[in-house]
Amino acid sequence: MPDDLLAFITLRNTFKMQGLINVSGFHVDPTHKGTLVFAVNNIGPSDIRLRLLEPTFTIFFSQVDGKIEGSRTPFGTELPLQYVQLLGGSSITLARLQKEFEELRFKLLLYAPLGIALLIALILNLMKR
Repeated sequence: MPDDLLAFITLRNTFKMQGLINVSGFHVDPTHKGTLVFAVNNIGPSDIRLRLLEPTFTIFFSQVDGKIEGSRTPFGTELPLQYVQLLGGSSITLARLQKEFEELRFKLLLYAPLGIALLIALILNLMKR
């Protein structure tokens, strides 16, 4: 980034409406050099698929008045391994939680009557003694 510009980054509305939110900040500092890293989280009701090179973010610029000292290169030209490792794992979405809830409900409806029947049988067996 030139030292006289500040950039603001936002997700395109298509992705916002699906439930993606930017969780890593919304601007690029003047004098930033190297890789831009922005993290998003899916808070929507279903999984979201992104295509490689699909326009996902909008960036706009603002003029900065005054002198900026030094340059910033937080990542250089490559994303640090620790950041890549943080991207692993599965996300918890409302759709996934709903699916897990339905699976638990099914198991409860399946096994609860068996548990109640066993409990009644145990109580009746104890009462006969």
